[in-house]
Amino acid sequence: YADNNNNNNNNVGNIDAQRTAAPPAVEVATDEHQTSSSRRSFGNGRWKVQALPFGAPMPPDDEWDVSFVAVVHRHGARTPLNRQFGVIDDVTWDVCDVDESKVSVPIVLANTPDGTPTSSPAPRGDQDKNQRSDIYSNGLSHRGQLSGLGYYQGYALGDWLRTRYHDRLPPLDGADAVRVRSSNLQRTLLTAKAVLNGMFDGAIPRATVIATVPDKEEYLYPPVKRCPLLKGQFHRAQEHLRQIYGEDAGELDMQLTSAAWGNASFDAPPSPFLQLMDSAMSLTAHKKEFPSKLVPLRSNGGKLFEHSTLRSSQYMAHALFADEEVAYASTAAPKEGPCPKYRADLLRCAVGRVLGDVVSQMEASAKGDAPRLMLVSGHDTTVQPLLAALSYPPASHEWPAYCGAIVFEMLTQRSTGAPFVRILYRGESLTVRDRHGQVVPKTDTGVPGATVVSLEHFMDAMSHLVLFSGNELNSHCGSAGAVEDGGPAGSSMMKD
Repeated sequence: YADNNNNNNNNVGNIDAQRTAAPPAVEVATDEHQTSSSRRSFGNGRWKVQALPFGAPMPPDDEWDVSFVAVVHRHGARTPLNRQFGVIDDVTWDVCDVDESKVSVPIVLANTPDGTPTSSPAPRGDQDKNQRSDIYSNGLSHRGQLSGLGYYQGYALGDWLRTRYHDRLPPLDGADAVRVRSSNLQRTLLTAKAVLNGMFDGAIPRATVIATVPDKEEYLYPPVKRCPLLKGQFHRAQEHLRQIYGEDAGELDMQLTSAAWGNASFDAPPSPFLQLMDSAMSLTAHKKEFPSKLVPLRSNGGKLFEHSTLRSSQYMAHALFADEEVAYASTAAPKEGPCPKYRADLLRCAVGRVLGDVVSQMEASAKGDAPRLMLVSGHDTTVQPLLAALSYPPASHEWPAYCGAIVFEMLTQRSTGAPFVRILYRGESLTVRDRHGQVVPKTDTGVPGATVVSLEHFMDAMSHLVLFSGNELNSHCGSAGAVEDGGPAGSSMMKD
């Protein structure tokens, strides 16, 4: 796989020459857990990203061992995916200033059955080729390209992992100690490299590779094009939201459509609130002036922007995993008692394979036969349905941030040898719930905020959602042998 040249092959065996120093930390940490306002930051002079707070405390190291960690994260900040509202023609996208040749890690194909990396270089995917060919700002960037800001967001996530686990995980320099999986797109692949650079402070183990799969087999985003169940639900979700929002939503959508395409009667599937939200996120993150078409929308009391973000989140929620009657549950997760029930059949299609990868590695780790660290570089449509699978109600009301990450910690109690699990989002512990929305029994580690659940209880809570192979996914979706495209589809959101 060629990240920065015209050759689509990579010498996987010659890894020694592909390890480079990490980007510099431009400030020095003032405290071990980086909780003060003067935390370290990372950047190249133009971009500056603060080191992440330590988050939930770790269980005592004299009683608990960290045996395995899996991290599923969104890519970093990128250029917009659409040209509506003048966000490309009227804005200079000079934000992609990372020399990818200096952060090279081999990109290889993964085995289809179990996701283990092979020695075969991964060719560039059709989606990646198409997006790289859509040039912005006279060659300064391309569609969906990871920016310098996005790279350092990934680096900061890797630094957080190093700070949190450097003295708790077993050594990570073995050939099978670290497993990295990414979708086959520039922004996710480069984010994965950034996380690795931050995790290992530039000294990435020579045996480390990034595994990916062909577009037609990808499951790090919901496989809408090859899953009739998801495809039908996306169409129903759009109409359902129109009914819920009523006339106010129709008027706002007409304003957005007119600004995006110059024709208020144009019925663009999906509604342009998705394009607006995507563009606004990218413009805001990179501190770019809003183009003239967006200025009146932005000055409209913020209503259109608030509307677009909420509509996008709820569209995703309803389209991917929520029953109609609970799609818009309270944003506050109840501390105890049942949560809204999500549709297991939709969740299984959307994120069952990702959960299957995590669960299978946990089971193998419990037997002493697994990587110690698993990194999954994906999309917002990887993170949000996974949050729903974990019964996190705000998943239907918020959008995952750039480099937003879900962390699965597997811990072993020394006194008993029993394995336990804790899940973090935004650095804080999530309450694990079973298929009925009930809280899974917790175990106290002796540290406030560091409760865990047994591996057995976690496996049981996830058992109705996990899928372990492409054949299982195709069978569940009712589309075995009907794979045509496999890429993210249904909306621009799905191409995040």
